[in-house]
Amino acid sequence: IFDSLHSGLKNTEFFILKKHKDEKKIELIFTEKGKKEWKLVSANLLFTKPEHKIENLVNFNFTYVDRKNIVLTFFNTVINIKFPSDYFSFKIPPNTQIVK
Repeated sequence: IFDSLHSGLKNTEFFILKKHKDEKKIELIFTEKGKKEWKLVSANLLFTKPEHKIENLVNFNFTYVDRKNIVLTFFNTVINIKFPSDYFSFKIPPNTQIVK
């Protein structure tokens, strides 16, 4: 779902955006395709500001087709972190047996 939001909050083939009077809240209502592929009925996003940027997102509440809920809570969100070029490089530990 996060990949589908990378270009901003807008309607897709998987969900329709519903804005609330409180500009800090956005609801995603899933289409039949979204329900089928992602098993989601709705998702609610709560932001700290009316600016709907990832750094302002505090809660992401998902409701599945079986009515189960999952809540993701965000805090201290930092974007564009710079990592050293070798940060994600895997080095084989000493004494490791490699099986092919």
